[in-house]
Amino acid sequence: MPERLPLFPLGAVLFPGATLALHVFEERYRALVEHLLDLPADAPRSFGVVAIRSGREVGQSFTAVGEPREHLHDVGCVAEIRDVEAYSDGRYDIVTSGTRRFRLESLEPPGASGGPWTGGVVEWLPEPADGADAGRRAVAVARLLAEYVAALPASVARELPLPDGRGGLTPAALSYAVASSLVVPQDERQLLLAAPDTERRLALEARLLRRETALVSALAAVPLHAPATTLPN
Repeated sequence: MPERLPLFPLGAVLFPGATLALHVFEERYRALVEHLLDLPADAPRSFGVVAIRSGREVGQSFTAVGEPREHLHDVGCVAEIRDVEAYSDGRYDIVTSGTRRFRLESLEPPGASGGPWTGGVVEWLPEPADGADAGRRAVAVARLLAEYVAALPASVARELPLPDGRGGLTPAALSYAVASSLVVPQDERQLLLAAPDTERRLALEARLLRRETALVSALAAVPLHAPATTLPN
């Protein structure tokens, strides 16, 4: 059943299980953080992160007359606030964790959900049970990830949100952890988020890891589209 969710459009893709730090300074999103902090203690302090197809993060109205929804991707991820640091001038530093995916069905104008931020009507996306091949694919992707990280300069590899090397992740959790770590363009990160199941996400990651490892090894260069872990709004 569709639900309403406050939205935080960003020039980044958030995955379930990933950490995203934000410096919040724009008035509408400061109001959103204040609204979430005022909720009862047992209420989820969460909002939807949806990646921007085109345009800018700051000052853009995604529901303005004549501005189609093509500016935003359809699939996003809920961010739940884990830590907050408030500044005397009204800014916030927040740390969030990705929880569950959604499909953006429609947008609501600022004010419709109680504040100056944009809202969305969303449909929760299912997380199908891992198929028979998911475990095999996960083992292969973990090996390819190790080769990819080894090809990167140590200074770059240290900045990536790599999965815990102690193992124990389910294939689904590994697929999202690898997606968060891959240094690929935003459109490809979005494809990973929108993949309908773990097996297809792992299959796409295997292709991307082979390609990126070969490029880094051949060119001795690192792409400029590294996934950001701290972003302004």
